[in-house]
Amino acid sequence: MILFARTRHLYDSYGDFWTLVVLSGFQIVFVDQVDLKSNNVYITSMVNDEWRAMVEAQPGRRDAHTILWNLERPLGWAKTLHDYNVRTWMMIGERWFDEVWVSDRRLAEESETRFVVLGSHPNLGTPGSIDEKRYDIVHMSYLTNRRQSIYKHFVPEQIAPNCWGEERDRALRASRFALNVHQDAHPFQEPLRFALFAAYGIPILTEEIFDAFPWGTETMVFDKYPNLCGHMAAMLDNRYERWHQMGQRAREMMCDRYQFGNVVREAVLQTTGVRG
Repeated sequence: MILFARTRHLYDSYGDFWTLVVLSGFQIVFVDQVDLKSNNVYITSMVNDEWRAMVEAQPGRRDAHTILWNLERPLGWAKTLHDYNVRTWMMIGERWFDEVWVSDRRLAEESETRFVVLGSHPNLGTPGSIDEKRYDIVHMSYLTNRRQSIYKHFVPEQIAPNCWGEERDRALRASRFALNVHQDAHPFQEPLRFALFAAYGIPILTEEIFDAFPWGTETMVFDKYPNLCGHMAAMLDNRYERWHQMGQRAREMMCDRYQFGNVVREAVLQTTGVRG
């Protein structure tokens, strides 16, 4: 059985991940409920002292297969890409996990971990109609200096608010474009944010990415950091129907071809032979 193991601590930024887990029909347990002597496959996405305590409390034979789906950026996980790799392989070497998944293909190659697309689900969001659009851009990201240097060029009323719950749903439905700026200078993906925008069919302009697979120029727009403001202004001046269609293609790709549950079950089956 495939089970997702959730920390008892609250991380708001991972809320959409756990919503995708529920929408995809997977059962959730807490980390302290993981049974390493079972035949289950356990997937978690956030590591803190809870996981280590759970592993150390269950020495000896282990029949369960454990997976860390690492959604953290290199500077969030460690201070350098080298340290990111060292920490990742320490967790495997010390048997905290049997494998690590990463949802950026280039980062997975550099860290020698497994690349697994983080898909979306049609019920994660409902696209708004063109007539509903009242915000020019939405970003739903933490306001670092690097991001604020881009967002400050837009009138505040143009930008959808960062919010949660029903207010966030209304804001996403009412947004014409999603603007994605990396938190740091590493050109890696923000897969969970992309899954959210895709569910709402919002066309995305993103800062350049080393390897954006499965995204491409038919489903996303890319540019260098200094060009983002001008590029966004040009897109806003363009006929929106073209971009609306791009958002719909992105939704179809991530909610159908790469639907979250299907991708997870296929990846687990390939590794363990377990059918979820």
